Amino acid sequence: MKEQDTKHRLDQKKPHILTLIVMSSFASMGAIIFTPALPEIQQYFNISQGHSQLTITLFLVGYALGQLVYGVLSNYFGRRNTFFIGVIIATIGSIASILSEPLHSFNLLILGRMLEAFGSSAGLVLSFTIINDYYFPDQARRIISYVVLAFAIIPGVATFIGGILVTHFHWISCFYFLLFYGLLIAIPIYYLEETATILDKHTLNISSIKSAYVKVFKNSIIRNTSLFFAMHGMCVYAYAATAPFIAIHTLNISPEKFGTIGLIPYVGTALGAIAAPYLSKKLSMKLLIKSSVICEIIFCGMLITLLYLNYVTLPVLVICGFLFMFSGCIIAINGSAMASSASEDKAIASSVMNFINIGMGMMGTFMLAFLPGGAELRLSIVFVIALTLMVLFWSKLKMPEEKP
Repeated sequence: MKEQDTKHRLDQKKPHILTLIVMSSFASMGAIIFTPALPEIQQYFNISQGHSQLTITLFLVGYALGQLVYGVLSNYFGRRNTFFIGVIIATIGSIASILSEPLHSFNLLILGRMLEAFGSSAGLVLSFTIINDYYFPDQARRIISYVVLAFAIIPGVATFIGGILVTHFHWISCFYFLLFYGLLIAIPIYYLEETATILDKHTLNISSIKSAYVKVFKNSIIRNTSLFFAMHGMCVYAYAATAPFIAIHTLNISPEKFGTIGLIPYVGTALGAIAAPYLSKKLSMKLLIKSSVICEIIFCGMLITLLYLNYVTLPVLVICGFLFMFSGCIIAINGSAMASSASEDKAIASSVMNFINIGMGMMGTFMLAFLPGGAELRLSIVFVIALTLMVLFWSKLKMPEEKP
């Protein structure tokens, strides 16, 4: 059926935008809320700064691996039932994280974080899958921008909540919050109408799974586009893992104050999500992405230069973060819309796209743990690597044909 013959792909109740927002932001809340607690976690377990940042790196490991699992499961069990599987796993992970404090076990905290990530990662891949199930590509691009808007706000809200919890309670309170948060968001999902029109009972066959993923990974549009906008994700996660140490240790800012001011960079992402649909009407996709890449390079370069000159202040940290997140959000919206709609199997396409995106974020935080120098130098090195790769993958992008 042609796009102009019907309003949407499916003739059923539209998935509520708030439900999609809640699903997509499930893991991002878990990834960010405890970042103001990283200095306390470092002291509590008597570990290095790099090892404390592994709580983010290994969270992203579980987050990335989950992307490859839930696409297949959703083709077998359906989108909604698969999400409930993720909630159960995330709940077990939150309980393990909570128990790490009385048992004084950093290894248990790491395990809990990975389980939290693996479970909550269902939300991101399934929200993109549902959007592409229900909407045509042009419509999906608009809906994705709305979801990214809220997805952008959640990390800022998480930083704010985490700052308050760490200041007024123990660092473990962040994980109690995640436990109840995961259980509460199951409520709106219960009322979600299934968008998988055909459930493939052979989809869990190993050869079928291998064939499906090989086919999508070989899709150059999905692969190159995902690698391209994943470089922005690498910058974001590296920034999120490093900014608390710069603010709290170097600048002597309290976790609560950092949590409040730490909202500002994510406001940049939110404004980028608002601007993206408007700008896409005024500019071709090629020009819009090119302009956004140039802006991100400039804004990240500003932060790198100021850090190199040892001009480290809180306004520098948050304003430069605001600017690079604004331009990067426009890259991410256009890139994710291009990648997720480039295959007939929407679930597997979304899985591969998100796996690449989160995987690159994981690599960025992993590098932070082992690079030499202080937090400022390590953040600068990751930014340079990510931006260099972004330009490389940008040169390999194949833009879709623009409508007249």
